[in-house]
Amino acid sequence: MLPGAFEQSIVDAATSFERDLPGWLDWSFGEADAKRIACPVLAVTGSKSNALWARFGETHRLLLKWFSDVRGYVLPGAAHGLHLDNPRGMAGALADFWAQHPLPD
Repeated sequence: MLPGAFEQSIVDAATSFERDLPGWLDWSFGEADAKRIACPVLAVTGSKSNALWARFGETHRLLLKWFSDVRGYVLPGAAHGLHLDNPRGMAGALADFWAQHPLPD
């Protein structure tokens, strides 16, 4: 953890609960929303995610079905904290995806 990170999280807690959380609760994303996205999508789940919570696997399968141009990836040795559990693997998956689908200038 970065020095001062815990203290900063205490300072930011009110903002998170008063501003961020209500927005998250009001937000929804469904198949119709996914169908409107035309760019390539990388849908990532961790190999340990489903053991953590079965909904992670269900959500990953739905994303693979909903998006018209999607590449699924299962990150070895990772659960919900993908980039924390396997940073090299996540970086490699992103690099491969962006090499195949470069961002336009």
